Amino acid sequence: RVADVVYAATETGVVGCDLATGEHVIELPGNRDSAVSADDARVYTATNGRLNAYDRDTSELVWSTQTNGSFGNPGRALVIAVSGANVVAADASASSMDVQPRGGLAALDGAGGITSWGPVADGTVRSLAVDGDRIVAGGEFTKIDGITRNRLAGLDPLSGVVDGWDPNANGTVVAVEAADGVVFAGGQFTPVDGATHNRGA
Repeated sequence: RVADVVYAATETGVVGCDLATGEHVIELPGNRDSAVSADDARVYTATNGRLNAYDRDTSELVWSTQTNGSFGNPGRALVIAVSGANVVAADASASSMDVQPRGGLAALDGAGGITSWGPVADGTVRSLAVDGDRIVAGGEFTKIDGITRNRLAGLDPLSGVVDGWDPNANGTVVAVEAADGVVFAGGQFTPVDGATHNRGA
């Protein structure tokens, strides 16, 4: 949700709906497996092996970046999030982005070019969220860049360095959201950070 517009992937494409009226205010190419995120100016989609940026007001394609591996391919666990001027994407089975080697996590700048940001996760990242100076990743991984982080991790949005945040979930994290320094997680875990939280924390 951005500026009272809710975005969703459907069988026929990516749509943005006015939160109050339900009216479609934007319709973009895609399918039900597309990932979608947005900021105040652009809508970003990942589908059929490409990451795309569209003008939020005109639906005009601003840039489109080809990927290798499976970033944006149907049926893959791909997620994207907006971090400042960059778009962050995750797919543990993808090997490169814009012909630059990447280990499942990558970021593109405002022109669609690959940045140096690229932490390596040892398992699937299923969800990303951004809160200020932290990108939160949740999924099936147990290490990022060789540092133990069981299924939840905090990453620096500029360097990709794994920070000290370490909740230690004991099962797959399917979804994360973050706001005002608080992270909300849902998944198949029971304890998080040693305290019992059945599938939600």
